[in-house]
Amino acid sequence: MKNTTCIIPAMRGRETLLERAIISAEINNFDEIIVVGQRGLNKICDKHNVTFLQKEEAWTSQRYNIGVKAAKSDFIMLLNDDDFYFYIPDIYDSDVPLIYSDYFILKHGSFAKYVSKPMILTENNYIGYMTVRIKRKILIDNPFDETLKFHEDYEMWMRLHKKGCPFQYYPVSFSVYDDVPSKDRKRESEKEKTIVREKLWKKYRKNGKEKQ
Repeated sequence: MKNTTCIIPAMRGRETLLERAIISAEINNFDEIIVVGQRGLNKICDKHNVTFLQKEEAWTSQRYNIGVKAAKSDFIMLLNDDDFYFYIPDIYDSDVPLIYSDYFILKHGSFAKYVSKPMILTENNYIGYMTVRIKRKILIDNPFDETLKFHEDYEMWMRLHKKGCPFQYYPVSFSVYDDVPSKDRKRESEKEKTIVREKLWKKYRKNGKEKQ
């Protein structure tokens, strides 16, 4: 992927998943791959000759921001350590400031397609973070909210939408959200996530419903 940095926040205990994520980024020929994670993960990064930035205890939002600041490319793509890519289509080699697409959900060994066709953003986070290719300058000027433990991507999309940032949707699928519980993946509290989501809705739902 030309002129694009892939940023992967990572945690210890998920090394096998991290390596899968790195390999999936490597096959897409990113100009740069940056892993932001805990001590010890550098061994995997050295094996694959990717950049490693150490950050011990941090939420995903903080690791994203560290990676964005260090990136050298004009565009950014984000990939958590437990998700992965297939081949990214050529249509993504674009100058559009922010593009996103459909994606797959992997659960119990089966793939299901999630269609990200524009809906009402303040009712549902239909934008899969791992499908987004966004200009680095947008993320420099609008960093992820580091006070959020969950839904940092959802908050970002609603904030950018409110500011009038254009979103371009492409009906293609190449990224995979792995939703399978495993020993090396900690399941977040759904109750906590619901509380955060409702706070975001209260903040961004003003003057009725806004369509994307």
